[in-house]
Amino acid sequence: MENLELLFLDDWGLVGFEAALSNDLMDFMVDRDGLSSNFILSQIPNDDLYLAIGYNTLAFSILVRLMH
Repeated sequence: MENLELLFLDDWGLVGFEAALSNDLMDFMVDRDGLSSNFILSQIPNDDLYLAIGYNTLAFSILVRLMH
């Protein structure tokens, strides 16, 4: 999926994140960072996404890549 120019994630964050999923998502975002775009659809307000992901350092790193 790293080769996709645009990735859509729909209803993102409705199901809780486990540590393994957060790690996989972080690796995925690092591979795509600066090379392709991500489109996130979620009912969770931006300010609450950090809490939805959990795992403090990973949540911060993932959201930095998604928001900038």
